[in-house]
Amino acid sequence: MSRLLLSALATGALAAAAAAQSGGGFDLTWHATAAGGVTAASGGGFRLAASTDVEEGAELAGGAFRLDGGFWPGVCGSFIQSYGAGCAGTGGIVPQFSMRGCDASGYDVVLEVQQGIGGGQAFLFLGLGQAALPMGGGCLLNVFPLLPGPIGPLPLAPGGPGAGNLSLPVTVPPITAVVATITHQVFVSDPGAPSGTGFSNTNGVAVHLGG
Repeated sequence: MSRLLLSALATGALAAAAAAQSGGGFDLTWHATAAGGVTAASGGGFRLAASTDVEEGAELAGGAFRLDGGFWPGVCGSFIQSYGAGCAGTGGIVPQFSMRGCDASGYDVVLEVQQGIGGGQAFLFLGLGQAALPMGGGCLLNVFPLLPGPIGPLPLAPGGPGAGNLSLPVTVPPITAVVATITHQVFVSDPGAPSGTGFSNTNGVAVHLGG
């Protein structure tokens, strides 16, 4: 699943249409579509907001009312879990990898790398399970067995140590194969990494698919 998703590396735009409704003291005549964050409409003592891509959804409360929104495992059919430890790069800064959204056919996810070396090259490795295999210099491979790859190089933002970030929106393509878990880890080329391996690496991220 994620192999197809990430190989596409396509930036998707989520389009939606909503009908405005009002009456009985309530008015919902405003909406927005975006690749993330929260959109809101408010009036009187009420506020309505929603997010199109956050895994954990949005929670809004006021008075005796509460509204939860966003994508949820029961709807999406999968959940995303961060695990394991990364390996420091230049300056002793450990890069971080995360994924947010709904990792199911037709939905959008955002892959994010943070705190890599500025201007570095990132490589995404995919696997079928969680691991903690020594790679030298105290670094660990958190994904195993490996799927063919890696995917990259993916250029990180320029700058100094810790400034190398990447945000990659991807639309999940139609899925025909069923896999229980896909694991992900990012390695960043970094000649100044204290491990002496020439790279730093992130934590692992596992996507557990629903039945």
